[in-house]
Parts: sequence; structure tokens; C-alpha cells
Amino acid sequence: AMKCLAEENAGLEKISLQLAQMEESRPSDREQLIMQQNSIVHMEGLLHNIEGIYQNRQTLEKRIEALENQRLALDKELEAVQERLRKAMADKAAKAEQLNIIQLQLRQHAAAQLAATLVQGEQCPVCGSIEHPHPAYLDSGSAEANQVLEQLQREIDEAEKYIRQLENEEIKLKQQHSSLMESNAHSLE
Repeated sequence: AMKCLAEENAGLEKISLQLAQMEESRPSDREQLIMQQNSIVHMEGLLHNIEGIYQNRQTLEKRIEALENQRLALDKELEAVQERLRKAMADKAAKAEQLNIIQLQLRQHAAAQLAATLVQGEQCPVCGSIEHPHPAYLDSGSAEANQVLEQLQREIDEAEKYIRQLENEEIKLKQQHSSLMESNAHSLE
């Protein structure tokens, strides 16, 4: 019976030794709890970072929407200025054409006035010819033509001034548009 008891005692010691080894190799409940708490703290930090990123994204989306609205307003204003500029330039071109016609009429009138002073056999003060087979004739409208000429010249001068204003406004709007696009690009970075 002693031998049996000694064998059982040796078996118990062997099991105790194995149990001790297993307890040493397995982390304690306290260590596991600390690891889980650290993991939870890390996850809470990640969650906080994600919430911050989401808020930043919402802020950026609102900023982008506001910039896009500004860009659309600038585009519309620029388009209106460019249309007014095209119209002003066409108006100026039409007035310049009228001016050329009236200037031609005035030259013809000046030639007619000069022709009225020509005497057959005497030299022409312009070309020196003593023959005058086709002298220009005087029409009645030169006084009106001079007034129209002066009025057209004033209108052309005003049109040129207006065109310069529109060109400056167009440049300003293009610069604003460019700045807005740069600001938009920097907001996205």
C-alpha cells in the first residue's frame, strides 16, 4: 500500500508540476484585463480621430460648396461683362464705319469747294493741271456732315472709354476667378 501511495504521490507531484507550468505559461486574468483595457483605449482614440476626420470632411464639403457657388456667380458676372464688351466693340465698329463714310463725304465736299474755284486754263492748286474735265460738284450737306462727324467722334471716344472700363472689369473678374480656383485647390489639400 505504501508503494501504491508513493506512486500516487509521484503522480500528484507530476500533475502539480504540470499545473504550475500551465499557470506560468498562461497570462493571468489581470494581465488579460489590462491588455483589453489598453485595446479599448486605443480603439477610443481611433474613434475620436475618425470623428475629427468626419467633421473636417463636412467642413471642407461646405467650403467647397460655398467656393463653387462663388465661382458660378463670378462666371455669370464675367459672361455678362464679356457680352457687354462684345456689344460695345460692335457698336464702336459700326460708329467707326459711319465716321469713315462721313469723312469720305467731307473730303468729297472739300474737293467740290476747291473745284468751284477752278478756272479753265489756270492751274489746279492740287495737281497743277490747266484742264479740268471732271470737277467735283458741291452738294448741300457739308455743315450737317461736320456736325455728325463731331458727334460720331465723341460717341466713338465714349465707346472706347466704356470698352476700357469693361476690359478692366473683365481682368478683375478673371483675377478673382483665378484666386477663387487657387483657394479651392488649397482647401482640397
